Amino acid sequence: MKKKRKLLAGSKPAIMKDAREITAKGLKRLAAARIQVSLTLRFKPSDKNLADLESLLHQFPHQHLEHDDFESHFGAHDDDIDMVKQFATDHRLDVVEIDTVARTVVIEGTIADMIKAFEVNLKHFEHPDHPGLQFHAHEDHISIPEELHDVVTGIFGLNAQPLLKRHNEVPELSPSDEDGPISIADVAEYYNFPAELTGKEQKVAVFSTGGGYKPEEMRYYFEKVAKVPMPKITDISVAGAQNSPDSGNVHFDMEVAEDLQVLGTVAHGADIAIYFAPNDEHGMLAALRKMIFDKTRKNTIISISFGNAEALLQLHWGDALVKEINHLIMAASLLGITVCISSGDYGSHAGIRDGNPHVYFPASTPYGLACGGT
Repeated sequence: MKKKRKLLAGSKPAIMKDAREITAKGLKRLAAARIQVSLTLRFKPSDKNLADLESLLHQFPHQHLEHDDFESHFGAHDDDIDMVKQFATDHRLDVVEIDTVARTVVIEGTIADMIKAFEVNLKHFEHPDHPGLQFHAHEDHISIPEELHDVVTGIFGLNAQPLLKRHNEVPELSPSDEDGPISIADVAEYYNFPAELTGKEQKVAVFSTGGGYKPEEMRYYFEKVAKVPMPKITDISVAGAQNSPDSGNVHFDMEVAEDLQVLGTVAHGADIAIYFAPNDEHGMLAALRKMIFDKTRKNTIISISFGNAEALLQLHWGDALVKEINHLIMAASLLGITVCISSGDYGSHAGIRDGNPHVYFPASTPYGLACGGT
């Protein structure tokens, strides 16, 4: 007998404007392609629940938790993980990762099996703003067995459309500007950034969903332009993404260079790691989880230079993704990690020119530190 199923709240995405569906023939060829999907689970039912987690943050100064303490109180319950594992087995899907502290189970399987498991109509698209990229997505709610309805809080990866797009406007320097461009060091001085602080003993994680940098160009910048020691920079691959400069989007390359050069100029003593992730919901969450719960590095600071206007979140990202990002940044705060998040490049209208003020998320989260620039 077929099990009763329920629709997962917040799981119905909107397809990008101007996206073009690839023919059914093209999709059929991809039915055997394998994809990964992450399922986030509820916080462990125990003496400390989500409300208690939030109340810890409202204490000032609030108590920071060690990774093991966080996992024991707020990680996923073993019984919930076992239920998801059985679901995967029942639908010919492989469990490839279990992250108890991040409440996440990652499964892998063919697109055809994913369609059957979640009863969604996956379609294949391409978009003029992302030449050469094809992505799968759905326009209906995800369906899960009734017994998982209170266990699973989000399913990410069935919608693989790009989440982030860098601004196309590249500012040009005015030839009549006698002073020329100001340097990063100048900006730090204007803000009275203490020159004696170098970021020593700090481990900084930088988030990237595209592009990359060339080590030789970075070395030239720090030696010839900034004239400070080049910081240690480590590339960390997430979900297969790599440092990929000159990969087709100069705006992503510029963002990577800007993040590393600003950070390295004012904090050249810091140990910097840049996490490269795919530009989709599965990749974004995988990178955030790894930056926050990386027990090897134990990052102390996270830099995030992405966002979207709050007014557009339900349309572009969906409620489940927004809630999970909030939960992850909340976890980072409890672990003593400072999360610095860009408030965007468009001032108070956040790119929505309707005469009303707007803000960017995740800079607007109460659990992070909103910055004019990261």
